[in-house]
Amino acid sequence: MSNQELVKRFEIKEVLPCITTPGYIRFTAQADREIGEVIPIVFLKFPP
Repeated sequence: MSNQELVKRFEIKEVLPCITTPGYIRFTAQADREIGEVIPIVFLKFPP
């Protein structure tokens, strides 16, 4: 894996409606590695 490739595979397992916000979704997913360091990057790119 190159330095630019934080996650190679990300699989969405389940998509459900959001419990608290109508029109939003929530999902469970699995990545091919730990994504703790990626979460802040995703949050900045796609804020809630």
